[in-house]
Amino acid sequence: MALPNFIVVGAQKAGTTSLYNYLMLHPQIFMSREKELNFFIQEKNWLRGIDWYESNFGSSAPQRGEASPLYASWPEHAGVPERMHAVVPDAKLLYLVRDPIQRIISHYVMDYGRGMEDRDITDALHNLDETNVLVCRSKYYLQIQQYLSIFKEQNICIVSLDDLQADPQQTLGKIFRFLGVDEFFVSPGFSRIHHPSSVYRRPIWMVRLLKRALGNWAWGRRESLPRFLCDGLCPMFYPYFSYPVVKPCLTPVLRQRLVDCLKDDVDRLRTLTGNRFEKWSL
Repeated sequence: MALPNFIVVGAQKAGTTSLYNYLMLHPQIFMSREKELNFFIQEKNWLRGIDWYESNFGSSAPQRGEASPLYASWPEHAGVPERMHAVVPDAKLLYLVRDPIQRIISHYVMDYGRGMEDRDITDALHNLDETNVLVCRSKYYLQIQQYLSIFKEQNICIVSLDDLQADPQQTLGKIFRFLGVDEFFVSPGFSRIHHPSSVYRRPIWMVRLLKRALGNWAWGRRESLPRFLCDGLCPMFYPYFSYPVVKPCLTPVLRQRLVDCLKDDVDRLRTLTGNRFEKWSL
């Protein structure tokens, strides 16, 4: 058994699922079978112990990794970098970022589609302080700062989703070079985008009521159900008990509030990375 030597720490709704699948294609990289192990989160799997975590990386591949976007969700999940450094102090970290406002909208659509959010987006963004996870997870400098205070800066690679989508081969080459594997590896799978926001559907009220009665934790644990149910029957019948989520439009006032809230963090990220993120809306 062996521990991972790199981790995709976020950001949520910034392309981590696509990157996880791209990395899995590389012959010198082994990715954990379950994408989001969430080991370093106290409230998730930390108490399962290092032996459990190590059991997910049974490979002799030069590079072994996992991808858990909740690792960049401070202050909701605090102490993650400290636990991570205690277990894998030399690990390399990958952090994907996208237009912060677009990430917020995508995050909202996901939560609304899962029945975890019932408010419209204006109400969901009424408060823009640190108690609002939609906003905090789009403050990329704030999130990566938690790691910069503990990990070496040269061990952290920040990648733009815009670059990954516009030129996947060149961007993945940069990532492969950072990880120390063959940077010229090519796969036709690099052109596929995984989990676009348009696929989200919201369960009807009866299903939401049942979900709340069972609890989000039990409902979300796919391993608690036979795989043929999760991968076969559930997708087959779910459309009859759900409806597609329409991407919301921000009012000019709300958009400006978000710009004012996020601008300083974006400026700090630009200074840190040297990337202008020219396609972003702020």
